[in-house]
Amino acid sequence: MRRRTLAILLIGAIVLSTASGWLAARGIKSPAEVAARTAAPEPSPILVPVESRVLSTDIVTRGTARFGSPQQLALASTALKPTVSVIDSLPLPGTQLEEGDVVLTASGRPVFLLVGDQPSFRDLGPGLEGTDVLQLEQALIRLGFDPGSVDGLYDGDTETAVRAWYEAAGKPAIEATAEQLASIKALEKDLANTRLEILTAQGGVAVAERDLTIARAGLAATEQAVAGGSTAIASAQAEAAAANAASAAEVAARTIARDEARHGSPAIPATPANIAAAEADLETAKAAAASTAATGTRAVADAQAALDVTPRDLAAAQAEATANNQAATVALDTAQAALTDAQADPSTTAAKLATAQAALNAASAARQSVLLAGQRSVAAAQRALAGAPAALTAAQQEAASHNRSAAADVTAKQVALDAARAGTTVAPGAPGAVAAAEADLKTAEAHATSVRLAGDRAGADAQAATAKTNATLASDRATVTAAEKALELANGTVGNRDRPAVLVEAELGLSRRRAGVQVPANEVIFVPTAPVRVSELLTARGKDATGATVSVTDATVFIDASLALDEAPLVSQGVEVAIEEPDLGISAVGVVSRVAAGPGTNGVDGFHIYVEILVAEPPPNLVGASVRLRISAQSSGQAVLAVPISAVILTADGASAVEIHQGQTTQVVTVEPGLSAGGFVEIKAVSGQIASGDLVLIGFDQPLATSTPAASGGPDATTSGATAITTSGATAITGTATSVATTAASTGGSHG
Repeated sequence: MRRRTLAILLIGAIVLSTASGWLAARGIKSPAEVAARTAAPEPSPILVPVESRVLSTDIVTRGTARFGSPQQLALASTALKPTVSVIDSLPLPGTQLEEGDVVLTASGRPVFLLVGDQPSFRDLGPGLEGTDVLQLEQALIRLGFDPGSVDGLYDGDTETAVRAWYEAAGKPAIEATAEQLASIKALEKDLANTRLEILTAQGGVAVAERDLTIARAGLAATEQAVAGGSTAIASAQAEAAAANAASAAEVAARTIARDEARHGSPAIPATPANIAAAEADLETAKAAAASTAATGTRAVADAQAALDVTPRDLAAAQAEATANNQAATVALDTAQAALTDAQADPSTTAAKLATAQAALNAASAARQSVLLAGQRSVAAAQRALAGAPAALTAAQQEAASHNRSAAADVTAKQVALDAARAGTTVAPGAPGAVAAAEADLKTAEAHATSVRLAGDRAGADAQAATAKTNATLASDRATVTAAEKALELANGTVGNRDRPAVLVEAELGLSRRRAGVQVPANEVIFVPTAPVRVSELLTARGKDATGATVSVTDATVFIDASLALDEAPLVSQGVEVAIEEPDLGISAVGVVSRVAAGPGTNGVDGFHIYVEILVAEPPPNLVGASVRLRISAQSSGQAVLAVPISAVILTADGASAVEIHQGQTTQVVTVEPGLSAGGFVEIKAVSGQIASGDLVLIGFDQPLATSTPAASGGPDATTSGATAITTSGATAITGTATSVATTAASTGGSHG
């Protein structure tokens, strides 16, 4: 027993001794082991892949949604309905109206909504042409009714389409009655008659223009004659003075010859040739005397005949003028009576009344023209009668003077012949020579008298011609005035015919439009776009269907928003906008439709700029809601290679680069940074290659050593510390990315 006990104790001591030695050995460490156990662990790199993504910079603001700008729907007036229609139905506020819908009804007739830029302003019917007809045809096409050629002309195909359109709406189209058709025929006849009268009046204008041209030509000729009258008088006077001076010189020479004959002169031998010449002179003088006598006799006879006929001419002119005046007066009275009857007849149309007035004006113009023509004719006859006696006396005096001059010349020539026959020589102071000289003197004196009378006659004739021309000038001026008045009246007649023609044509055009299928102006309302939404009623049932009836807005939804002054330049028309309001369940997309040119417009203050956003597909509860707007101010537009901003580093030479890790190898690639947004930056490789999916370094992860004594926090504290460092490191990296976001595009980043 004792041995067993001793053996157990010995074994226990050995085990205890061994355990104590082992424990002591564990507690003893070398310096190298201690250093190895206490050194920091190797840092691990943080790698992220290169991405291909669209980068965009967003601006966030708020706005309020609304419908489009309001407008009033007004009814135009119509000539196709005899009375004003009364409204019997109206749409409810909030109603959305599409093209072709009935806006309201008035006296049982529909008022359609159509799309067109030009408002309704006239009734549309057969034969009309214009842009309003064109937009009606375009609307019919959109509504499914074929108007034929879309050419702006309301023709038979357009009528057919309009009839089908009204029938589809359950309403008959407006067409002509039998009475209207009969009225059209009557108006067509009136228009034909009026146009014929216009042609007749235009012919009268042509005649008046011709008469005026002739009268003006005559006046111009008379004015030219008057201008030459003074010259003619002066010329006649100068010619008479020259002739008188010549005859006076001849008388003086003959007087000297006579005196020489009386006092004696050397004897002059008379040869047979002298006698023959004297005989020839005598025969010539006798022939001249006979011719002078005949001429004077004819002149006196002509003057006597003129004196005899002028009273008859005056009487004829007076009778003709009286007859013409009476006829013109009868025509004027007839036209006045016709106008009076037309005015008294209650069934007379405006066109017939205007025609009667025009006929009276024409008759008045004709009477005035006839009166002036008769006055001119009578005045001319009176002037001829008044001048005839003086002309006879002047002719008689001139004939007597010429006869005396011719007789004296014959006598002188006879004396000269007798003297030549009496002997071959004439002694000084011989009675024959004296007698011959005296005869020559008498001849010269008689000729001087004749010349003087002829000059006086020529001067008187020139003065008489001037006086007559002046009288003719006054008459021609009166003729021109009368012709101008006649032309004015003729033109007035044409105008008087034109006015009723215009009235009849307008009435006929309206009647013809009423004859076919028409669209009354107050049964269509054109709006620029459709659909529209009724926002307010401007009239009520039972009211007259005139003017504004309802106020509508475009069914298109817009959002009114504003941007700060530094944000507005980044936004332009067409930029996409994300519309969000989670609490209301609103999520939509819009585009910027307008950016105001400056601040302070459309109700925003002077520090903001108004922005309008168009919403193509608005949610039902969007209008009136205030929503959050995210506007894509800048965008790469397409997918680009992008990395976190913290991946971009600066190289020694100041260039931007990224560090690519491929397994155990790394490569630094120089890049060109681009747009940065949302913590990422666009990169383009300058040297080397980069592709989507390549791993780039953005930092390092440095966890704490796991051999920290328990007294410093224990295992739990170690784990917590590592997590804290890792989280802290990630946060630091994120913070770095955020801090360099605004500069990475130009300077790159740094791992530090």
